This record gives sequence, structure tokens and C-alpha cells, in this order.
Amino acid sequence: MASDEIATAIDGMDYWATRWKEGRTGWHLDKVNQTLIKFLDQLAKDSDPKKFFLPLCGQTYDIKFLYGLGHKIFAIEGVKEVIEGLNERDQLKLQFNPEESIFVSPDGRIVIYVGDILDCPVEKWGPVDCIWDRGSLIAVNYIQRRSYIDIIRRIVKKSEDECNSGKIKII
Repeated sequence: MASDEIATAIDGMDYWATRWKEGRTGWHLDKVNQTLIKFLDQLAKDSDPKKFFLPLCGQTYDIKFLYGLGHKIFAIEGVKEVIEGLNERDQLKLQFNPEESIFVSPDGRIVIYVGDILDCPVEKWGPVDCIWDRGSLIAVNYIQRRSYIDIIRRIVKKSEDECNSGKIKII
């Protein structure tokens, strides 16, 4: 098997679907991520609700946590069954729209795109104020990371001055 075939086999949706099905989810936390809690005041400095982007969200408890604080969430997950499980566990009442391949909460404050992150039309659901990426960068195949970074650039709310001045904060 060539190295690019190995990379595709390792990083493809089937690989991740199998990992979830078999319960091989060592990255998954059974609580809200403590780093998110620690730095939330830096991400959402004022009391106004923010729009968060959670790439490759899995079944993170962070969605329900942020939603409970009044924020909006746009997330992406490659495995539909994972979001079905999240929806059932957290009782989010998400409805699946097959035409757009999204799960949506009744009030529209949660939208989760199901599919390949690199194929997601992120501009349709952006821009966002905050990005909470707990580990998707390392889950993306190394040769696709530049494309992943382009996704991040396309969805973040920023002015050209902010980009050029270093005002965009990464924590």
C-alpha cells in the first residue's frame, strides 16, 4: 500500500466510524473540557452571546455547555451516528436535514454539519466569533492540514487589519 493510500485509510470517514462503533475513542472526554472552562472568559470577553465553531466535534459535552450559556454553535462531524448519539444523550432535540446534511436545534442555535470537513461549505454557516478546536488538527491527515487551515480562515470573523496586526488570539 502506498503512503497516500495508508493516509486515506487511516483518516477516512470509515476509519473514524469504525473507531466510534468499536468504542475506541480515547480522545473523547466524559465531561466538559476543563481547558474550555478555563479560557472561556478570553474567548467570550463580554456578556454578548458568541458563535462558536467546533470542528470534528464528536460527542463533546462542550456543545451542550456552550449552548446552555446562550451561545450559538456551528460544528462539523464526519460520522452521522455520532451526532445521533450526542443528540440522544444530551436531549438536544436536533433534527436532521438530509438535503443540507445538517442537524439543527429547534431554535437554530446549534447547527452540526455531517460530512468531510474539507468539503463543508463553511461560509454558509459562518462567520464565527470563536473556534474551539480540541484536537481536530491532529486528526486531519498531515497532507491535508493546509486545507484544514484554509477552512478555519474562511469561517472566522475577522478584518484584514486584525489578521495583519496579530490581533487574532490563539489560546
